[in-house]
Amino acid sequence: MITAESLAHTLGPPQIDVRSLFRGHDSHGQIACSPHPITDLIRSLIDTAGMTRLTERIAIFAPLQTMICWLVQPTPERRARLCEDYVPRERQLTTPHPQWLDLLLWGSLREAAIERQDLYATDEFQRVYFDALRLVNWPYQPLDGLVTDPQTGHVGLTDALMAHAMNGSNWRLAETFAQRYPELCGLVALE
Repeated sequence: MITAESLAHTLGPPQIDVRSLFRGHDSHGQIACSPHPITDLIRSLIDTAGMTRLTERIAIFAPLQTMICWLVQPTPERRARLCEDYVPRERQLTTPHPQWLDLLLWGSLREAAIERQDLYATDEFQRVYFDALRLVNWPYQPLDGLVTDPQTGHVGLTDALMAHAMNGSNWRLAETFAQRYPELCGLVALE
């Protein structure tokens, strides 16, 4: 049975430790942390999809965490944290589909993918999408979007990166997505 306490633990605090996102970039195995269930889920998703660019690996955590928490517990407070691009569309709420499609950043793309699951609910689509995802207009180095608590070692996203990543206009898809799925180009922002 799910209790309010177990749900709160699973969804975590607003600032979850994101160190486990770096496991693929930690060639010396020196990043020690107790991963949070949400961080593990997101890391698993982006690892499976082959997302290796450090800036995007860090930044994607903000919208994905927010969307996952809303999907698990769709309260008005959690809905208010979603920007318009990330708000679930009617088709998402009424048509059975793989859960990962809910994490596509553009609502119109989510609708198209859910409508044509035979074409888009595939491992290939997931890999091409996440590999092509780019954070734009971020004027800093990737690690400048992180803040570390010197007492606990907790690593979280800065407020600046959270705000930037939660703005749907700061995300684009690279040309590789347009080349593979030209029929979807009108639904997303391209580089």
